[in-house]
Order: sequence, then structure tokens, then C-alpha cells
Amino acid sequence: MVAKKRSSQRFSSTGAGKSHSARPKGSSRRGAKVAPTDTLPRGCRLVVGVHSVSEALKVRPNAVMEIWVSEERKLHAELGALLEKVERAGQKIKEKSAHSLSQFCQTHQGIAAVVKEKPELDWQELGVSTQSEIIIALDEIVDPHNVGAILRTAWLMGVRALIVSELRSSPLTPTVSKVACGGAEHLPLISVGNLGQALSDLKTKGFWIYGLAGEEGSKNLWDEEYPAKMVWVVGSEAKGLRPSVRKQCDQIISIPQIDADASYNASVAVALALSESKRQARDF
Repeated sequence: MVAKKRSSQRFSSTGAGKSHSARPKGSSRRGAKVAPTDTLPRGCRLVVGVHSVSEALKVRPNAVMEIWVSEERKLHAELGALLEKVERAGQKIKEKSAHSLSQFCQTHQGIAAVVKEKPELDWQELGVSTQSEIIIALDEIVDPHNVGAILRTAWLMGVRALIVSELRSSPLTPTVSKVACGGAEHLPLISVGNLGQALSDLKTKGFWIYGLAGEEGSKNLWDEEYPAKMVWVVGSEAKGLRPSVRKQCDQIISIPQIDADASYNASVAVALALSESKRQARDF
């Protein structure tokens, strides 16, 4: 890992480029198709799936208000073992139909947890530590499966936070938490109204901004020396990085591929980029 001095000259271009690829608002374009008939208590979120619920119970047991279990729970072997732990802990259990759970997330695995807390981020603490810090910023990623997969990888790679644009982005939905397989219990997902401004603020805290995009003038992922404090920015599935976000990038990074007309899935691109920057940091 290297320490970098910021130059007054920045990499810039007028095109958005094609991407390799604070509170949530709106709804995802995938996942639940209809308005759920069940409602959550104010300030609570629904954590769905065996692994995600298990992690919520492990990380913040006192914040789990109740457990929802489908009538078909006996069909899931993993679910039976988890329910035994839930019953021993004295958690409140409510029986729901599979259809009811499916209104929140199609792949619910017969269980969900109503949780009143989530990981939070103190913006003032960013950049203060002498240790390496990596942040992921998603510029209008709408697919909750992509966001969930990125959240899972980011958690396991020791990322500090996941920042998303408030509009035209998937918030922390039950589908996101299900795909994240427990990552949503560890990594803050922060929604901001102006992602470009958020990146600018991070620069003042000593972070270097790297945009993932395959375009002329980009630098090969493996040819860059990454600093201790950095942000990986990933553009939308369709349009890539917006110009207002792209101009905040200190460098555009491309990931080698054999077909110039294709592109990596956003979550795969993040995994590859994180792997290289963490390899250089050697802080595992």
C-alpha cells in the first residue's frame, strides 16, 4: 500500500464511459412485485433467508423484534436447526404464509426477521484511522441482486462502507439482505442525495477516487499502485458512470478482458477490483 500526494491535475473526460460493472428511499425494480399486505414497525427492516437471519441473531440479537416463519418450514432442513436456536433464545415467532413472505422476497427460504437496527456510519470518523480504508460507491445500480452480491463481497473484504445514490438505486431491501447472506449486518449501506458531492467530501478526508470503466485512457487494474484510503466507484448497469460522478474520479481503471464489446457484471467487477487493492494492502 502506498501513500499518495494529491495532484492538482485530475483525469477527466466528457463521456460517462461504460462501467464494468443519508437514508434509503424508493423501491427496487426487481424483488417484490406487489405491495406487501404485512407492514413493518416504524424504523424496522426485514431480514430474509436462513443465513441472513442467522447473522442478524448473532450480531444484534437484542434488535430482533420477531421472527416470521412460513407454514412450510418443515420443508427446509437448515431452517429447522435455526428455529431450534431461536426457540431456545426465547425469540418471538410468528407464523406466516409462504405467499406473505414472497411479497417481500421471492427467495425467502421460509424465514425472515424484523430488525430495528442496522449498521451505521459516522461520517466524521472516515479517514481518521491510520489503517487502510476502502469504500465502495454505487452510481445508480438498480438491481438488488447486484447490490446484495457487492455488499456480501465488500463485507468479507473488510470494506468500510457502501455508498449509493439516493435516486435510481436499490436501497437496502429484503432481497438485498438475502443476497448479501449476512453482509447487511456488518457493512453500512448509506444513501446520499448527491453522490458527486459525497465523493468530493471524501477527497478532503484523504481518499483517492477510482472509477471502474472500460474506455480509452483508462489504466489497467494491475498497473496501478493503490493508496491506503480509496474509493471504488461503479456505474449503472446500463449507462456507466454519470459525468458528474466521473469528474470526481482521480483515475479511471479498466479490468482486462478478451472481448471489448462485452463487460463484467458490476458485482464481479467490484470483486476483482477489491481483490487487487486488498492484495496490495496486505492487511488481512
